[in-house]
Amino acid sequence: MKGSITAESLERTIRGAIDKVHMRHQIAHQHELLKIADGHRAMIASLGSTCRTVSEPLAVVTSCLEILQRQATFPQMARTIRKCAEATESINAFFGKLELVCRYREESYLG
Repeated sequence: MKGSITAESLERTIRGAIDKVHMRHQIAHQHELLKIADGHRAMIASLGSTCRTVSEPLAVVTSCLEILQRQATFPQMARTIRKCAEATESINAFFGKLELVCRYREESYLG
C-alpha cells in the first residue's frame, strides 16, 4: 500500500525523537554548567581585582611604617610600629597568595 508506514520506519522515527530529546537535555545541562562556571569566573576575577586594589594602599602603609620605624625615638614606639609592620606584612602575604590563586584560576586550560 502506498503511504503505509513500515515498522522499521516507525522505529527509526521514534529512536530519532528520543535521541533528539536526550540531546536537548544534555544541551540544557551543559548550558547550566556553563552559567555556573561563568559566575565562578566572574567572582574569581572580582576577587583578583580586589586583591590588587587592596595591595596598593597596603604597600603605602608598609612604606610609611618603615619610615616611622627609622624615626622612632622611644623603644615602646618602635615595638608598636614593628607589630603594625608585621601585621601589614601578614595581610600583604595573604592577599598576594589569594591573587596568585585567582591568576591561576583565570588561565585557560584549552589554550
